[in-house]
Amino acid sequence: MKTELEKYGYYVSRSKVARMMKSSYFVVKRTRELKVTTDSKYNYPVVPNILNQSLVYIGKPSMAAC
Repeated sequence: MKTELEKYGYYVSRSKVARMMKSSYFVVKRTRELKVTTDSKYNYPVVPNILNQSLVYIGKPSMAAC
């Protein structure tokens, strides 16, 4: 909005633009940048699923029984 106003010769601050937009009920829809959370290009082999996700809790968090 500020750059558009400057194209027409109106030089205003960001806070002035924010006040003008607020008084005119303009809402800015911001886009979020995609945040990469995993590295899918690693060089380690994929470990097979030996337990097949059929786990039974036997008392300790680090132990599983099939």
